[in-house]
Amino acid sequence: MLKRFLTALCFILSPALAHSAANNQFDFSLKNDGDKTVTQGSPVTTTIAATLLSVTSRSVSFTVSGLPPNTTASLSLTSCTPTCSTALTISTLASTPTGTYPITVTGKAGQLRRTTGFQLTVNSA
Repeated sequence: MLKRFLTALCFILSPALAHSAANNQFDFSLKNDGDKTVTQGSPVTTTIAATLLSVTSRSVSFTVSGLPPNTTASLSLTSCTPTCSTALTISTLASTPTGTYPITVTGKAGQLRRTTGFQLTVNSA
């Protein structure tokens, strides 16, 4: 009788324990302030927010891609532990070509990667 009870209890608890273990896996999301417009030779700043979606937390490192020629990107924090944010400043030169560019910010923690994107429009000076 005790063996049947324990077997039944295992069947009842197994899905709950599996669900609990899955929820303890690290996860996060990224978002930004939306599309930005800048004049050649000027900087523009946006906030990148990393939000914790799990119980456990790890450090997330950030990279930026899609920059137009003759621009630089700097982050106030190159990594942080969610929930956190970093300021991304994109600095243009007078020689930065005008146009609209898709900018992607990637957050990476181990093998886990999340991205957020926005359009950067560069107007003539």
